[in-house]
Amino acid sequence: MVPRNTAEKRPESTSFWLVVILSMLGLGVGVLFISDKLGLRLFDEVKSRPISNLSYGELISSLESIRSQKRTLTEVQYNARIGAYYHKRVRWYGWVSDVKQQGFSFRVSVDMDAPDSGASVDDVFLLTSYLGAARELAKDQKISFEGDIAKISSNFFGKFLVELEHVELDKVPAETSASHSGRTSPTQAYDNSYRYSEKSNGVRFYYFNEYNAPPLDPINNATALDGLQLRSILSKIPNLPEVPDPAGYRKGGKYIYTLDIEDGSEIVVHIRQCNANTGIYSCVDKIIYAPGEMQMARIRAAKMPEKYVYVSEDEYGSAWPYVFSFGLLECKDYSDVVIIADHKVYAVNGSAKGAKYRNGARRYEDDWKVRKPLSKSTRMGPPSGFIDKGLALCKKSFSTR
Repeated sequence: MVPRNTAEKRPESTSFWLVVILSMLGLGVGVLFISDKLGLRLFDEVKSRPISNLSYGELISSLESIRSQKRTLTEVQYNARIGAYYHKRVRWYGWVSDVKQQGFSFRVSVDMDAPDSGASVDDVFLLTSYLGAARELAKDQKISFEGDIAKISSNFFGKFLVELEHVELDKVPAETSASHSGRTSPTQAYDNSYRYSEKSNGVRFYYFNEYNAPPLDPINNATALDGLQLRSILSKIPNLPEVPDPAGYRKGGKYIYTLDIEDGSEIVVHIRQCNANTGIYSCVDKIIYAPGEMQMARIRAAKMPEKYVYVSEDEYGSAWPYVFSFGLLECKDYSDVVIIADHKVYAVNGSAKGAKYRNGARRYEDDWKVRKPLSKSTRMGPPSGFIDKGLALCKKSFSTR
């Protein structure tokens, strides 16, 4: 039997593995080449999605509102409300803070404030595989970008961070990005028209055009509004209450400004960036008018008389039994008379006080602590005819179902 000559086989084996290694290297180079050349064209299907009107300032405002309610929400509810913004395709503007490579992709850090604003912090992160675009980006360069919201998180200080994927990048021409705080061009055509909507509690919303809304006049600066700018903005809405001194606003975020009115109502101004034909500028996004709590209750009862009755201490005088001064009577489950006050629902009649969930917990708040004391052991009861008003709502509710 002739023994195998293993020495003669080794060159063949070495050649085989050399071919494998070279093939893998070639494949890697090919992937990089394709990624660089095709770039964003790989996302044609994604690009066909409609672009949301959601502005960056509006998103952050909504997220802060959700976070303020976190104590009252379960983890599932909280995550669902945050997750509702995932996969929305948005188009925003910002300034490049840094570009880093992550494997075959690139992570572009974007500051939504101008470099000279004094509040330079990374706000948005863009994920792209387009090598050509990533190489051309310069620090503090103003860019427009479009992408899908892939992740929302917060840093150590509680600031919300937004990550976009399937990103398209466009550099903003120098003449349109020279100054974030310069005066707007007189050649731009602006649209003062707006869409209007109103909720059942009287809160009114005024939405301006996305691309050529009114500018911040006379100074185009979204991070430091003054009284003159606010007067100009509020003058666009003819039926807002008069604001004697609009300089006294409360800033509730980068681009949100709240004005408190003496009657308890408030006006909230949202600012964002618009893109008129001649370039990017700071503009009015929307204006919200919110009546005071008492006025809201009155409006809600007037708009929905079959569901609510407005009651108050002014109406009942010394017979008013509650420590709060007004509320809305409502009938629930055909027989439970309750009163809504201070964002809570209190039981009024016996049926409501005995109502419980399957686990034995009370369905409504106990009104004992909010009724005025007559002595250490007794509290004022409902005035004459008070419960009857609620039961009348029960009859209306029954007849409409």
